[in-house]
Amino acid sequence: MAFYVHMATRGSKTTDSPRNALNYIAHGHDDRRVSLEGFGKLASERDERQLADRFEESCQPYHDPRARLGYKSITLTLPKEVSLYADKHRDQATAAIAAAVPYALDRAFSGFHYSAIAAIHNRNRDGQVHYYAHVLVGKFAQKVDTGRTFSLNGAAAGNSGRARLKELKLGWQEGIEKEFRQRLQLGIEQ
Repeated sequence: MAFYVHMATRGSKTTDSPRNALNYIAHGHDDRRVSLEGFGKLASERDERQLADRFEESCQPYHDPRARLGYKSITLTLPKEVSLYADKHRDQATAAIAAAVPYALDRAFSGFHYSAIAAIHNRNRDGQVHYYAHVLVGKFAQKVDTGRTFSLNGAAAGNSGRARLKELKLGWQEGIEKEFRQRLQLGIEQ
């Protein structure tokens, strides 16, 4: 089954600011606001204003004056067939997607205390059924064993391009399969 995963690094103080990105992912294509959920270091934060402020902080290069503001923008989607099934069970599907996001992030950013925010959507721009998660990950994260801050873009933070993307995709697929089986009793074929 095909799981689409896309990851890009973004960030500038004006056009690609973390706050603009948060506003974008929280905007539903049916003009309703989509709630935000925290992951990693932000998993316990329930207040959306605090969540946004803490995420923005994780995008700032406080540790190194040469570094630049930034975040990773990730899209994690479900195959069309699974999205159609999920739409008959919206609440359970949304919960399953939210539970699957950490599988992908923990695998892609293994060994780091990362800060991430996601908004789970159930429609695409054309209003068609399409379940996916917009995920933003702060560019700067602390190494678990040392507490030292690294840019997730750097080789020292494991940024290996395709290998990291592959890990993200494998974690997403593993998480979705497990969570959908548990929450929707769905038999997903590999």
